[in-house]
Amino acid sequence: MADTKLNVKMSADRAKVEMEFQIQGEAVSRMALSPAALDDLIANLGALRAQMTQPIPASIEPGAKVETVVNPSWRTDIQAQGPLLAIRHPGFGWQGFLIHPEQGRTLGQGLIDIAERVEASKTAQ
Repeated sequence: MADTKLNVKMSADRAKVEMEFQIQGEAVSRMALSPAALDDLIANLGALRAQMTQPIPASIEPGAKVETVVNPSWRTDIQAQGPLLAIRHPGFGWQGFLIHPEQGRTLGQGLIDIAERVEASKTAQ
């Protein structure tokens, strides 16, 4: 198989993402993606990733490092399918999660417990 490479960078005006496909060091294709086209590509890649034979792990170890968004915007709503939690990621947009009511209560209580521990540790200092 030929040596292939994909280079991705932001355009100088920060309005598009530029992609260049190379085979054996030679550019064979270039494209510039608008924010809407990039959103579509990200959504398609995510849908394909979800179908791969090696899934994303169903759980995460305590203390594991994950990409973090500080104080993201979020909304809750009731959908026909159940409770919705939507969280805004600056790179991936609004991500929606339908959560079973019992999981919602567990999530809410877990956040309250963590907030209380954080507040207690600040008070103890």
